[in-house]
Amino acid sequence: MKNHIILQSVRKRRNPDLTGVVRINPEAEETLMKLKAETGLSMSMIASQMIVQGAELVKIISSEEIE
Repeated sequence: MKNHIILQSVRKRRNPDLTGVVRINPEAEETLMKLKAETGLSMSMIASQMIVQGAELVKIISSEEIE
């Protein structure tokens, strides 16, 4: 199991959109559907908890660190 989710920072947004909608790819949707079937929880609840709890596993690196 990996210890971190790595995201590369590009820029900071000054006015974040809080629309409550996130588009996901088909692989992520399939994963959510499997978790929904196993837990009985809504996909929204599962995705929200994965984001909130997974945030602690994220390590943000600059583009200089990649090269």
